[in-house]
Amino acid sequence: MASTSTDASDFQRLVEAAASGHAAEMKHLALHFPDILHRTTPQGNTCLHIASIHGHEAFCKDVLALSHSLPLLSAVNAGSETPLITAVIRGHSSLASFLLRCCRVQQLSETILKQDKHRCNALHHAIRYGHRELALELIEAEPALSHAVNQYKESPMFVAVMRDYEDVFNVLLEIPGSAHGGACGYNALHAAVRSGNLDIARRIMVTRPELAREEDQNKNTPMRLATIWGKTTVLTELLKHDRSLGYEVSTGRPLLISAAFQGHTDVAQELLKYCPDAANCQPDGSTCLHKAVGNEHTEFVEFVLRSPQLARLVNMRDSNGNTPLHLAVNKCNPKMVGALLRHPHTDVSVLNNHCNTAKWKLPDNHAKTLNWNEVIMLLLKADPRNAHSTLMLYKNVKNRVTQSSRKDIKSLTQIYTGNTSLVAILIATITFAAAFTLPGGYSADTGNEGLPIMARKFAFQAFLISDTLAMCSSLAVAFICIIARWEDLEFLLYYRSFTKKLMWFAYIATTTAFATGLYTVLAPRLLWLAIAICVVTSLLPILTKLLGEWPILKLRFRLRRTFKHELLDMMASTGTDASAFQHLVEAAASGHASEMKHLALHFPDILHRTTPQGNTCLHIASIHGHEAFCKDVLALSHSLPLLSAVNAGSETPLITAVIRGHSSLASFLLRCCRVQQLSETILKQDKHRCNALHHAIRYGHRELTLELIEAEPALSHAVNQYKESPMFVTVMRDYEDVFNVLLEIPGSAHGGACGYNALHAATRPELAREENDEKNTPMKLAVLWGKVDVLRLLLEHDRSLGYTVTTNTIPLLNSAAFQGHIDVAREILKYCPDTAYCHPDGWTCLHQAVWEEQTEFVEFAISSPQLARLVNMRDSNGETPLHLAVRKCNPKMVAALLLHEHTDVTVLTTMVPLRAGGYQMTMPRH
Repeated sequence: MASTSTDASDFQRLVEAAASGHAAEMKHLALHFPDILHRTTPQGNTCLHIASIHGHEAFCKDVLALSHSLPLLSAVNAGSETPLITAVIRGHSSLASFLLRCCRVQQLSETILKQDKHRCNALHHAIRYGHRELALELIEAEPALSHAVNQYKESPMFVAVMRDYEDVFNVLLEIPGSAHGGACGYNALHAAVRSGNLDIARRIMVTRPELAREEDQNKNTPMRLATIWGKTTVLTELLKHDRSLGYEVSTGRPLLISAAFQGHTDVAQELLKYCPDAANCQPDGSTCLHKAVGNEHTEFVEFVLRSPQLARLVNMRDSNGNTPLHLAVNKCNPKMVGALLRHPHTDVSVLNNHCNTAKWKLPDNHAKTLNWNEVIMLLLKADPRNAHSTLMLYKNVKNRVTQSSRKDIKSLTQIYTGNTSLVAILIATITFAAAFTLPGGYSADTGNEGLPIMARKFAFQAFLISDTLAMCSSLAVAFICIIARWEDLEFLLYYRSFTKKLMWFAYIATTTAFATGLYTVLAPRLLWLAIAICVVTSLLPILTKLLGEWPILKLRFRLRRTFKHELLDMMASTGTDASAFQHLVEAAASGHASEMKHLALHFPDILHRTTPQGNTCLHIASIHGHEAFCKDVLALSHSLPLLSAVNAGSETPLITAVIRGHSSLASFLLRCCRVQQLSETILKQDKHRCNALHHAIRYGHRELTLELIEAEPALSHAVNQYKESPMFVTVMRDYEDVFNVLLEIPGSAHGGACGYNALHAATRPELAREENDEKNTPMKLAVLWGKVDVLRLLLEHDRSLGYTVTTNTIPLLNSAAFQGHIDVAREILKYCPDTAYCHPDGWTCLHQAVWEEQTEFVEFAISSPQLARLVNMRDSNGETPLHLAVRKCNPKMVAALLLHEHTDVTVLTTMVPLRAGGYQMTMPRH
């Protein structure tokens, strides 16, 4: 036991000597205890490990100089670390280099290649800890180190690229079979994209191009990461080596979608430069423009609208039927909405799957913001013919906001009175104090004791008057705050208006008192300073007003006449060389016909090659509107089948030209189709089942539309996937000349989205009785939307339409009352004096008007000889219009009904045994 104790203490001395670098102590112990050098600590560390931890190079040399200590180089501790790995991890590169040389001298390759418990070798650690020279020395000593991958699947090459060590990477890349994988499924090219190193990316693409198509664990290729991270230079380098990378669509997301998600305009520009017809649409129909709008990347939206390849996306719909304009309106972003509305092809009349145009996507919870009001003004300007529905939307939202405000009336009143009274008391205090510290002081002369010295001066008198007015008006505001009622929204609105005016008056009077008071004192000796003070203080209220209303003033300036102040309350199989076809694509995009002819001469079948999106050179030229190029292509006898070719979106060159807005080119292609008798080509439909006529109308090409109808009248029979006929789109766009031509074509379709149709009762009266998905006839919609002229036209052709009661049993007069359209009701009664006015449950148009608080309609109804008798009619609950008016707590409507001579206040309901006059007991409290 004594011997064991002595050995333990001796080994402890050896550990301390190794930690402090005392080689003499180590030699003394090794002389007396030959095996002590191979003893280990509980962590498995030998004295060489300990010395390597502390970086004592001289100690390590002396240890290894002892012939019986050489096995120490291969010893591993509890973490599977050799002394070499330990020295590298601790940052002692000089010591690690010495140990490496010792291993090489002893031909200990296995020792150099050993890995720790995380399967990292010395090279992993050398690169990870930034020892670049040591890393190169390790690679030179044992190139097989580059083959190892640690437990995180990281290769030395991957770590080198992540650390952006280009010199180490270049050496590793030259080693055959060197590993290139990384964590999370990344490879060295992923890492090069992350670091943005062009040289590394270039070398990888030259030597290992297959890495460009490898996906990480999130299914992202290096190309996609370059797009997401905005690494434009690296992305360009990848595309230079392989342009087909730009057409990658992993997990259904095109690269342009990823660029739009992040708002990387420069990335999108490079993609389109190398791949003019790169995919821009997801399987669900959402495009890169939808994605940019949804993420509020305004610059990207503007770039898309300027781009000839992408501008057609402006009216495309996603799986919910929403166009980018729908999403922009829903985001309540006036910049994006303005950019979309400025585009000449934007169609504001497009209906989504819920039968709503873009304006109905405005969120209610933003109704009090300037952005909401600016958006609704922009929509009003873009669609003036439907101003009624925009104003109806505004009114509905205003009513909802008002109802919400009623619920919070107490807190709103407390906040406003608290803030107002604080300012009012402050002004009253200042002006009260100023009245007893008069400018110039008081006289001490005999006979004038206590009188103001400046009493005879006009400026002093102005001071007294303005100070008095300021104090009185501010005190009035303060006491009004005390007597303010808490639960009346109308009182709060009145209170705000009244106190705001009084506070402004007090503010102006206070600044006037300040100016005149100082003028009285300063004018006799410093007139210029007195005048300057007066000018500054007189401008202060104006400046305050400008600063307070600056956002509204900016909006007014931007919108000019549009401003409404009242609204503020993959590759085809051919033998052609891929680079030659890429030259053809570039020539088509730039319109270089001579280059196309040269290529067609050497490669006769090249004109029929397609891009990964299925676009031929004629499609590409049509996208960019190069009419001369298209003429030259079609002049080649073997190129005529190009007219009938369709791309991945089922678009012919004709449809492509129409969508991109190149009406002159589309007209030329149409004439070519007619000459070649390609009726089938003219009638073809895209993936949304829209033909050229649909698009020509949608994008506003009226002359081209008429030309298409003349060339192929059968185009008018087609209905797209949204059930829209060309006639319906024409009526929605209000193109009367086109509509008249379509109407004359026998069998032309007239259906529309959501069950709507294109109505013209004079020639197709049966349409007037068709109901849409919401059970509304054209007559009913004319009533709801307040289209008096259309309503009159329908009634002139068929008065019986005024008696129509739709499937939902709602009479037309009830619909008119719902919207408060008095002129509509007047027209209906003019043509149909005894039209229906009552729902089967007894709910009359007067009940409806009262419930919707349409006071003007109520007054019209009780003054009308046909409707006056409704004043005492009861619904299924036994309630008269008076009962409802009292419940609504609307004094104007109650007064209007009570003024009618036949109103009976004694009528009892079937629910509560009270008369209308006593109904206040069950009224909801407002």
